[in-house]
Amino acid sequence: MTNPDHKQMIKNAVCDLADPLVSTNAPGSVEVVLRKQNDRFLLHIINMTGEPERPIKKLTPVRIFNFR
Repeated sequence: MTNPDHKQMIKNAVCDLADPLVSTNAPGSVEVVLRKQNDRFLLHIINMTGEPERPIKKLTPVRIFNFR
């Protein structure tokens, strides 16, 4: 979806109809998926911006998530 107005309209509709378990102000290139596995929750954070440099030398802490 390349039109930002359409993206915002869909986001507004979803937010009005759903109560998200996880919210973030991460850029749109970051995919966030919360899954339940038996009695625990798994948070998958996927960076879709590009391939990271190998070997990984630095990890960036995640402080942009709000959990309900």
